[in-house]
Amino acid sequence: MSKADYQKLLFKVEKKKTSELTGLTTLASRHSHATVMTEPDSGIEQVIAFVGPDYELVRNEDILIPLHEALKDDYKLEIKTSHRNYSQFEATFTVKDKSLSIMKGDEIFPQVKIQNSYDGRLRLKIKAGYYRLICSNGLTAPVGEEREMDSIHTASIKELVDQFVGFIGEFINISKSTAEIYKPLVDIKIDELMVEELINDITKGTKFPKRQIETAIDIMNFEAEQLKVKPNGWLLYNGLNNVIYDDDHGLDMTKADKADAMILDKLLLL
Repeated sequence: MSKADYQKLLFKVEKKKTSELTGLTTLASRHSHATVMTEPDSGIEQVIAFVGPDYELVRNEDILIPLHEALKDDYKLEIKTSHRNYSQFEATFTVKDKSLSIMKGDEIFPQVKIQNSYDGRLRLKIKAGYYRLICSNGLTAPVGEEREMDSIHTASIKELVDQFVGFIGEFINISKSTAEIYKPLVDIKIDELMVEELINDITKGTKFPKRQIETAIDIMNFEAEQLKVKPNGWLLYNGLNNVIYDDDHGLDMTKADKADAMILDKLLLL
C-alpha cells in the first residue's frame, strides 16, 4: 500500500496553543488551542479549528495505515475515504470477498466505517454496516452494531487499532445472520399513491431533506425496474439512504448515520 492511497487524509496536522499562533490570549478555554494543518502543496499553515486544552489529536495516518496493514492479508478490501473541509473524515473498509444476497441480483458486503475529526465535532468511531453494490451506497447495520471510542486517554493508538481489528473480525463472523434482518423489508409492498405520505411519516424527526423526497422515490422506482420487481420497503429504504449520504444534498456527517438508523428502525416496524 502506498501513502498515495490515503493522501487526501494524511496531511501534516498539529495541536498548538492559540497564543503561540496569534500572540493573544483567549478568554474562553475552549479556544485555548487550535488544530493546524500544513497545506501539502504550498507548505502554508492553516487553522482548521479552535479546540480546548483537553482535546486529544488522533492523526488519521496513525489509525488508517496500521488498520489496513492488519487486515489486508485476511480480506479482500476496498477502501474509500472522504473529508469535509479538512476537519471531518470518513474511511470505509468494504470486504469484497464476503458477498450476501438480499434479493436476486442485489448483493451487499460487510463494511466498516471509521470516522475521525480534527475539530472535535466527531469522536473517533467505528461503525459496522453493509455496502450495496447496485447503487454503491452504505447501509446501517440493523442490530445496533456500532461502537464509539468515547475516550482515547486510557488507550494507546496500537491498542485502539487492535480493538478495531477485533471488532471488524467479530462483525464479519456475524454479518450473514445480521443481514437477515433486512429481508422483512422486501415483503413490505409500497403503494405508489401513498409513498410520499409514508416517507413523511418515517423521516419525521430525522432532518431528512424534504426537497429530496421525489429523488428518493425516483431511485426506488429505477431500482425496481432494474431488478424487475415491484417497489418494496427494501428499495424505499435504499432510496432514502442514497439521499442521506449524497455529497450535494445529503446530511452532515454528524447527522447522517443517526437519520439512517432511525428510518431503518421505523421501516422494520411496519
